[in-house]
Amino acid sequence: MTATAFASGFIVCALMFAAAFAIFFFLWLRSEDSPTEPLAFFRVVLGPKSYIEGVEKMRLTTEQRTLLTVVALTAAGNPAAIDGDVSFSTSDESVARIDVIDATNAYVTAVGPGAAQIFATFDADLGEGVRTIELSGAIEVVPAEAERGELVFGEPELIPQTP
Repeated sequence: MTATAFASGFIVCALMFAAAFAIFFFLWLRSEDSPTEPLAFFRVVLGPKSYIEGVEKMRLTTEQRTLLTVVALTAAGNPAAIDGDVSFSTSDESVARIDVIDATNAYVTAVGPGAAQIFATFDADLGEGVRTIELSGAIEVVPAEAERGELVFGEPELIPQTP
């Protein structure tokens, strides 16, 4: 056997071993990423836009309110059930008020200018236990800007006479 044939055989075996190892490693990593039970993640829906926790701030004027909906999703993106009602709260009631509508919906109503955190908490464990999920999102309330004007006339009065 020549040295060239030996080297070629060695290289082919090394490449096959490397490919097998890479496939094994890929499958092993993939199995570590796939949980045995679906993990839930959540989307908070404020009005017509969706905000994932910590991504964006909702902005309202002092004349507005927005619908807040908590949607539970599995890791695959499918709807998931919630055990009980969602608990909503605000960090500053002088900025935003929470008016609960039903188990997963509430209105966030602007009260005054400023910033506040809006919180939603619920139990994701459908069994006897409790697995609390806490969500939060930022809201900013700004003064409403003028859109139109109005002239207001007072009562007629006599013109003062100058001496």
